[in-house]
Amino acid sequence: APFLESGANAWVDRVYDLKHLNFVIWFDLKLKTIRGTVRQTLTILDDGARELPFDAEDIRATGASIDNINIPFRADDKKIYLQKPANVRAGDTVIVDISYEGSHSSGLHWTGPEPGYESKWYQCYSQGQSQNNHHWIPMHDYPNYRATWMSTLHVSKELTAVSNGKFLGATD
Repeated sequence: APFLESGANAWVDRVYDLKHLNFVIWFDLKLKTIRGTVRQTLTILDDGARELPFDAEDIRATGASIDNINIPFRADDKKIYLQKPANVRAGDTVIVDISYEGSHSSGLHWTGPEPGYESKWYQCYSQGQSQNNHHWIPMHDYPNYRATWMSTLHVSKELTAVSNGKFLGATD
């Protein structure tokens, strides 16, 4: 697609192709924290890669697996790296699960009671463009990257969770 060739920052090298994200997040609006899991369907692009990197700031990984097998991982200030199993090759499609937790960050914006505004309601919303989604979901986060996604959002009973897309239901 010629429109992707729009300058030096039009694309970034990667070792996998992200096909689908399915994330589940529990919000604590009073403490401004999240706890989550993300399941990602990936197709491996690079046989030589020893690790699978995921953009992740303000997030602490608590567990990781590939195809339901727990795997070692490491992190720095910007990414979480999962050790790629030796038997996973270019062209293989795998399911990656990452459990994580975090606090307020530049990808999420929080409001609530404060001095002078004691009746202000609790609210949290995301503003992910152009590269801020990785502050609340470990993922390949690049402005022109596309993947399908599904979300499950857990909030206190007195609150309402909303999202883009097709509404599939709510439960207590």
